[in-house]
Amino acid sequence: MHDEPSSQTPGESTITEILQNITFQFKTEGIASPRLDAELLLAFVLKLQRLDLYLQADRPLSTIESGEMSELAKLRLDGIPVAYLLEQKEFWSLNLKVFPGVLIPRPETELLVEIALPAMIRMQEKQQGRRLRVVDYGTGTGAILLAIASELENLDFLGVDLSSQALKTAAINVDTHRQMLEKSKHRVFLFQGKGLESLEENNQWMF
Repeated sequence: MHDEPSSQTPGESTITEILQNITFQFKTEGIASPRLDAELLLAFVLKLQRLDLYLQADRPLSTIESGEMSELAKLRLDGIPVAYLLEQKEFWSLNLKVFPGVLIPRPETELLVEIALPAMIRMQEKQQGRRLRVVDYGTGTGAILLAIASELENLDFLGVDLSSQALKTAAINVDTHRQMLEKSKHRVFLFQGKGLESLEENNQWMF
């Protein structure tokens, strides 16, 4: 009785082998979450969900895929965050674009959203149907603004940031989640400035 021939070409590495190798490299260099980072990068290269990496564990990578993974791994070893390499970050179950020069949303910041939501619900109840105005200073990617928007309705948001790059990124994320914003009857304005005084100088933004 003969073993079935393998579909793997000699020299090709499987998903499992690549994950083990890259995870070892990351761990050796002191990266905080070596396995997670390896999974995220490989899933990105293969256009798969992380779960699929295990469902297709024996799948061999093509030469092109292996090359792309090697390049991303090198950049990660050079200290570039995974979010910048993938140009995306999940926050409050929302997929957000993020680029170098813009702060990456941190998981701990979700605590701020958790604290803000009950307070805003109480304020909406007191307003008796009138729209609340929410100003998000240092909006960055627009993560906090969009997280709150995903949970409530009928709000006017103003995202303020000094960085034009941050505002461009926030605009992309607002546009990506436009359907959610419109369904919840929100309005979002983005403004480059530095605090209340800059808003007062631009009456068009005092909505």
